Amino acid sequence: MRNLLRADGRRLWRSTLYRVFCLLTVCYGAAACVLYYRNSRGYEGIGRLDDVLFYSFSMIGVGLAVVLSVHVGTEFSDGTIRNKLVVGRRRSEVYLAGAMTCLWGAFLAAAVSVAVNAAVGGVLLGGLQRGAAFTAERAAVCLFAAAAYVSFFYMVVMLSADRTCASVCNILCGFGVLFLGIYLYARLGEPAEIVGYELTVSGGDMLPVTEPNPGYVSGGKREVFQFVLDLFPGGQVLQMLNCDMPHPVRMCLCSLAVTVCCNAAGLLAFGKKDLK
Repeated sequence: MRNLLRADGRRLWRSTLYRVFCLLTVCYGAAACVLYYRNSRGYEGIGRLDDVLFYSFSMIGVGLAVVLSVHVGTEFSDGTIRNKLVVGRRRSEVYLAGAMTCLWGAFLAAAVSVAVNAAVGGVLLGGLQRGAAFTAERAAVCLFAAAAYVSFFYMVVMLSADRTCASVCNILCGFGVLFLGIYLYARLGEPAEIVGYELTVSGGDMLPVTEPNPGYVSGGKREVFQFVLDLFPGGQVLQMLNCDMPHPVRMCLCSLAVTVCCNAAGLLAFGKKDLK
């Protein structure tokens, strides 16, 4: 198993696409820090390092979908997966070693980008204002969400007979959970009441009138929306970026459940897959 992990790790690190992904992630986060500083320096007290520390994660789902699809697809095309089995490696070892390597690659890219964000943002915006405990919660949500992304994308590529189809499916899913999270977060952010205006009897003045917001989500529907937002990594990352995490433990547990289920299903199906 150790030899598999070392070999898989070397191949991933030597991958040009993976290095480009790491570089783009770092540059994206650093540029966000600089732009945020430029936009907020005219407003005293607005700019905070907390707001941009994890900004690189906003598109990590789509990035991982591309990198993992191409990397694992290349492993199949080059015959690397098949050669591992020919020399006597068990299918479970091959699957788990590849999954752990991809997970390590995602964590490494995330750690480097956050470190660069902390360095650049620390110089421009100062230290953290939300405290170490809250930052640790955000970091945990990020890591668990990244693990869920990796487990799902890796499972799809390993089990698909058509690598191109798997790549397209992963990219669409990456965008899909992102847009779903944006939609649900926007709906949950609707106020319960809105302010309208009506003319007075004399017709000369406009008076504010508070009325119920028809777009407000309440009751059981609101609980369902919040649960779905906490369930998918796109919604988790969106809440984390906005420093608005009402259920951080539930989000981590949901990501853990997705990770375990995807790896268990992938292991079971890969053990029966015809690799000819």
